[in-house]
Amino acid sequence: MPPVGQAFGPIPRFSARTIVLDTYDRILLMHVIGGEDPNIWVTPGGVVEQGEGWEDAARRELWEETGLEPNEIGSAVWRRTHTFIWEGTRYESHERFFMIRTEPFMPAPGALEGWEERPVGEHKWWLLDEIDAATNQVFVPRTLARHLRDLLEGRHPDPEHPIDVGI
Repeated sequence: MPPVGQAFGPIPRFSARTIVLDTYDRILLMHVIGGEDPNIWVTPGGVVEQGEGWEDAARRELWEETGLEPNEIGSAVWRRTHTFIWEGTRYESHERFFMIRTEPFMPAPGALEGWEERPVGEHKWWLLDEIDAATNQVFVPRTLARHLRDLLEGRHPDPEHPIDVGI
């Protein structure tokens, strides 16, 4: 018998992610341990729970993973759809990315669940130039540097149409 999600296609998964930028224009990323590549860096975020809106999920996930409780969450600026396999199950992830500006802070997870503690490693603030120079690291989305540059230079998408940033 094939693993769950294999026989009938991937299981849809909706995730809210955050682009956390500090006053030095650094982005907060989390190192994901294990998986296909040991050097993956992602933005904070996770699954939208039943009955929860995108913005509420972004706020909750940001607190759970970093301890930050932002005053406001703006409109989504990016979107991304990709398929991945986690513990034998294939998912099709539909993601929305929300930009948040904050003062620098030391991330301290507010409430990670047992399964979240294992794949998440360190948090790190990255400058755009550091991302461009880190050829031995994988950033998700893969086009992070290009789209981050647009945001830092004030080029924001129409709130009704987040930019598709690919995988």
